[in-house]
Amino acid sequence: MKLPAGFALGPMYFSAGGKQSSVLMGPPIIAFDFGVTNALNRLNSVTSLPHDEFQFEFNSLVDNLIADTLIYLQNRLKLIAAKSGIGQMYGMDAALKEYDKFSINLRNLCDFEFLTQLDRVRGRKHHSSRRYDADYAIGIVAYDSMERLRKLASKVRAEIHGLDDKLAETHPSHEVKVEQTPNSMSVEFHSIGHTLDLTRKGKINPQKPKASEENN
Repeated sequence: MKLPAGFALGPMYFSAGGKQSSVLMGPPIIAFDFGVTNALNRLNSVTSLPHDEFQFEFNSLVDNLIADTLIYLQNRLKLIAAKSGIGQMYGMDAALKEYDKFSINLRNLCDFEFLTQLDRVRGRKHHSSRRYDADYAIGIVAYDSMERLRKLASKVRAEIHGLDDKLAETHPSHEVKVEQTPNSMSVEFHSIGHTLDLTRKGKINPQKPKASEENN
């Protein structure tokens, strides 16, 4: 997550002495950004690759982009659903069904067809005899160069950020307050509509109303 003055935050986790599963503390978009930024940094460090190495890079990038997207969608919906359970999202079609349960149509919030095509390419490369073919097409675009791979990562990032912005309008999850002085910067995240129970591996619960709200 980019902040003023060129600073950026990666995902923030809580872990009880390493004995429990880590819990994402901030907005899900931070963890998504962390993964895509790492991918772009890697791609920006290379100008060209031999054919077999490029093929591996393409497959790895597609896999990571879809994995990061699905993790984001899963974590973002958890904050909307709060106490209600949601199913696992093993693909974009499953994500669409889970969001539909809460009257949220992903098709209206992002280029869902493009993300679905990316997901299908991931499946084709993973679970079929075409794993090692040289077809770099996603839809009608061939991502067959390092520059195009960078454009692919940037396009996915733009789609998820656009989706996150729209969800923030209809289903806000966090308020962010940034204060900057000449020598320091403070960033505060306040959850909206949910709380994390850190004694129960970060279980998400509906946020209890404040005393003043209960009295009203």
